[in-house]
Amino acid sequence: MLGLPSKAKVSKMLPKKAIYEKFNMTTAQKAKFDADISRISIVGEITPTTTQIAAGKDIQGFYILQIVLKNKKYDEKAIASLSKLIPQRMIFLLQYENQYCLAYYHNRLYHTEWVELDRLLVPLSGLDLDIVWENTIKQIVCGENSAAWDVNATIEENIATETHRRKLITDIASLEKKIRSEKQLNRQIQLNEELKRLKKELEQIS
Repeated sequence: MLGLPSKAKVSKMLPKKAIYEKFNMTTAQKAKFDADISRISIVGEITPTTTQIAAGKDIQGFYILQIVLKNKKYDEKAIASLSKLIPQRMIFLLQYENQYCLAYYHNRLYHTEWVELDRLLVPLSGLDLDIVWENTIKQIVCGENSAAWDVNATIEENIATETHRRKLITDIASLEKKIRSEKQLNRQIQLNEELKRLKKELEQIS
């Protein structure tokens, strides 16, 4: 699973009751959490011992937490709470029926495309776990746009850039729609100038 070596594979269930108690959830919060999440378990432990990859300066290891979802449209706050549950670095393996994706939470949830499990791999490549961790986050956050990842910037800086890139794409699509429906020529010219500016900015960070 996920291309992990056998020593890195774990099977440890996390009871939802413990999560409810940890965060002092109300009855309504418990019901909402339970409506989205069926099962939670630790399925991977990436360390020098389990992978034969040297510890990094910052990263000595990280976990893979599998979350079996009841709904594909789920509340990201549930994932956010789980990211605070274990005081370790972790990524998530989300499962809905026979579809899976890798996810990472940093202010918001980022995830890969939903695919079958045998098409999903954790990139255990690099001289140490600092590099492995960065490559994993890059895959989750950037996907096919991984070439835009700046190796001289921090993970947080790269995530901020990718977040801005996605916003630019959304803003450009919205502006193009406005231009098509705008009847006044002067306003069309103004919108087109703004569109050019946004496209130029997108080109610079992509």
